Amino acid sequence: MCKFIKNDKGITLLEIIISIAIVGILLTLTFNLFFFGNEVFARGSEQYNVQTSVRISTTSITDTVRYATALYIESNKPDTFEDPYHYIYYENGIVYYSYIDSDSTRKTRFLGTDITSLEFSKQSDRLVSMSVTGIERNQTYEIDMDIGLPNMEMKNNDVFGSAGSVLKFQKDSTITNLSASNEVRLNREANFSMFNGDDFLFVANKDVTWAIISGTGVSIISSTDRTAVVQASGTIGDQAWIRATSIADSSKYREVRMTIVEQTSSAKIVKSEDLSEITGELNLVVGESQELKVIIDPPLDIDEGITIDDINWYGTNSGQYSFDENIADPNDTVLITGVNVGALADLTARIDLSDGTILYDTIIINVTSTMEYAKLIDLSFGKGVLSPTFNSDVLNYTVSGDKQETLVANANTGTTIIINPLPTNTNGKYDLSESINISITVSEDGKITRIYTITN
Repeated sequence: MCKFIKNDKGITLLEIIISIAIVGILLTLTFNLFFFGNEVFARGSEQYNVQTSVRISTTSITDTVRYATALYIESNKPDTFEDPYHYIYYENGIVYYSYIDSDSTRKTRFLGTDITSLEFSKQSDRLVSMSVTGIERNQTYEIDMDIGLPNMEMKNNDVFGSAGSVLKFQKDSTITNLSASNEVRLNREANFSMFNGDDFLFVANKDVTWAIISGTGVSIISSTDRTAVVQASGTIGDQAWIRATSIADSSKYREVRMTIVEQTSSAKIVKSEDLSEITGELNLVVGESQELKVIIDPPLDIDEGITIDDINWYGTNSGQYSFDENIADPNDTVLITGVNVGALADLTARIDLSDGTILYDTIIINVTSTMEYAKLIDLSFGKGVLSPTFNSDVLNYTVSGDKQETLVANANTGTTIIINPLPTNTNGKYDLSESINISITVSEDGKITRIYTITN
């Protein structure tokens, strides 16, 4: 006979409590992990959104402003937009672009959203920095970048204004020089001495006319709109004043007094590698560096007891080029690096001698792109008249004639552009109801371009 063992013992209250506690702990960990993951995902999504908004805004602004032929930075959005200018401004989290459309009406579109801050500042005559900030909940993202303005060089314009949240600019060929009201600046702002027979290169920041307004012993031996070579050819003690007057505004000018002193030695800026003298202009490609020295020629006569007290370099650390004096000892050597393609920029070396004499030499730094600026190499209009006569640096032409002709424009990329035919009107002139713009681009991304406008 089998015997069965009976177990009447059930689950105790303690076991139930322990089981509930374990399940509770597991559920708490599971939910915490879920909420943590959800929060991480939400933050990542917010960060992605704000980064995307800021990047879209900076890219859109850069692409829009890049081709400006003149630009003005303003502090605040104006109450009324001035035609024919374009405007970029920030308002209520949105970056707006107000522009004149092809139908001559003003229109506005978005360049970015979810933006909390937009600031612009001038870095050089051809460079504007931009700071864009966006925020979503607790996620903040900021991009600081520079915008190069290669087309400004063609119009001989400078960035006007120093800092603000609004850009006022123009991209066509009808712009006037916004910076004409700026003061005239020269690479010599005060009185200085010259040796008899010596030359000095003056550089202006604007297009100016040059004149010796009073005094004797000093003459202008060559000049351009922005440079003048002045020579001392009088006697010891002669003084003369040179004046640079703005072509755009004759009320703006700068004067410098020159005094002829006894000849000792001259300062010369030379290339360190071979000591070859730089007589006027040094060409650099963007990103390229060149080491320069300043020497005294002829060298100082030690027996005369004259020594060098100090050597200083004057130039720009931002904009067209940068320079570094801390590459050698003594400080007669400097390393210059091309930064941006821009207008004329000068570099001056000053040597102070122990007898109180100051020696100067100035050169122009010309920074170019690795690619040439886009230019037409030929522009013809059959038997019609082209005014002015073709010049690759001129952007506006007028054509006229007594019958139909074919316009042929050859770009420096080898491309031939043919617009055919162009009908004449009742007066026998070419019937161009609108201007014809020929856009010539040599870079892959279109950063460097010229637009030639043909009108009737």
